[in-house]
Amino acid sequence: MNKEFKAHPLMILKFIKPILFILILPIIKAVIQYFKDGTIGSFIAFEVLVFGLILFYGIMSCRAFKVYVDDKTVTVKRGFLIKQIAKIKREQISSVNSTQNPIEAIFGAVNYSINTEAGTINKADFDFKVSVNKAHELSDILLGNEEVSKVRFAALKVAIMAAATSSAFSGMLIGVPILNRAGKLLGIGLEEMFEEITHISERMETAVPPIVNLITLVILIGYAISFGYSFIKYINFRIFFGDDKLEVRSGFFVKARTAFKKKAIRNVLIIQTPIMSLLKRYSIKVSVGGFGENKSESQVVVPAASGKELKTEFFRYFSFLDAEGCTIRPLQNRDNKLRFMGWPILYMGIATAVFVTLGFVFVDFTRLFVFSGVITAIILLYYGYICLYEYKNAKLILGENICIESVKGFRTCRLYCQRKNIGQIMITRFITDKFFGTCRLRIIISSEGGDNIRIRHIKYDETIKELEKCFNMAE
Repeated sequence: MNKEFKAHPLMILKFIKPILFILILPIIKAVIQYFKDGTIGSFIAFEVLVFGLILFYGIMSCRAFKVYVDDKTVTVKRGFLIKQIAKIKREQISSVNSTQNPIEAIFGAVNYSINTEAGTINKADFDFKVSVNKAHELSDILLGNEEVSKVRFAALKVAIMAAATSSAFSGMLIGVPILNRAGKLLGIGLEEMFEEITHISERMETAVPPIVNLITLVILIGYAISFGYSFIKYINFRIFFGDDKLEVRSGFFVKARTAFKKKAIRNVLIIQTPIMSLLKRYSIKVSVGGFGENKSESQVVVPAASGKELKTEFFRYFSFLDAEGCTIRPLQNRDNKLRFMGWPILYMGIATAVFVTLGFVFVDFTRLFVFSGVITAIILLYYGYICLYEYKNAKLILGENICIESVKGFRTCRLYCQRKNIGQIMITRFITDKFFGTCRLRIIISSEGGDNIRIRHIKYDETIKELEKCFNMAE
């Protein structure tokens, strides 16, 4: 077998995209000037010539890009003036990914990437545009076309995940550039938008001062943008389980399809955010070796599911979720409990003293300080709950399969992986740890940007002994 796959014509834009707008904008401006004034700039001929040469380069580079697949290797040929040939063993391919935005959908193209565990971190090894039918054919050849079982997630579960993972800060990062561009088109600046929000907040008759209303409105708008973006990104979420591969499809305007080999999965991370803990739902992410083009290598495979659904539908697919062996937990005594709860208690005392003092010093802003103090108290109370959860439920299971249950930030997490996928074990001991005979252990997964998780205040001697036994490190 030796199949050839050619790049889609939209690949031309990918080649000339970095300099396309630098040249095309002056040409558009010159055309507008010609129809408006009947004159043409002196440099238009030169600009058209340069644009034509660059377009010719893009066309020839697109024609030169080809992917060949045989029984053992994938060969990628590219380059018009400078030829490049890359070969990959098919067994080294960890995942393939295709995304399609509305423009690509009109022309029947997708952006396709092939990933291995080599190459640049956070970047796909090979990234190109190909027709939809060819993308499906290429995926079937590289990862197999086996019978799979399908699980579809309702929009409600996607909404739960979007609500649980969204934040006002991320919404602002997404929304401000969009609002800025939209405002320029409509002749409205960001300052005018902000003034309108301020005007609305001042008209709201509440017990809190207008500045609090303003901050609340900004936070709610940012959160709404983040929620909408996440919901649209993961809507129509489906997962396909096969014996040797896993495929995830999602998206509405921008459709994404990611398939990876089962053996490329480095670990599974079961996450519960504050909102999910109230709804008793969990989210599952997997870390895939070489999965590129993201800040991390994680891929969501379960947006939101109950504990029962996880055990009945998903645990059987990942064999290493059955972790058995020696279990190490934080010491369950009064002193160790105080070590977990000490920081929340300390922060609560400091916050109370600060806001009470500010309320007496700046009497005119008492309502603002009361409101800020209440919000701070709620956050610190949840932080205390997280620390108490870590004290009671954190654990490390050492065996053929490894499990660590702990917390990361304000989320509770359980990490599962095979023992062979552990890249680094880091043990840290502060002065207090030496006094209590404890340590802090962090496990880092062996991969480009693999997950890591920490467990605190576990017995040092027992941990060292069991690690030596589990990983055969004893002298």
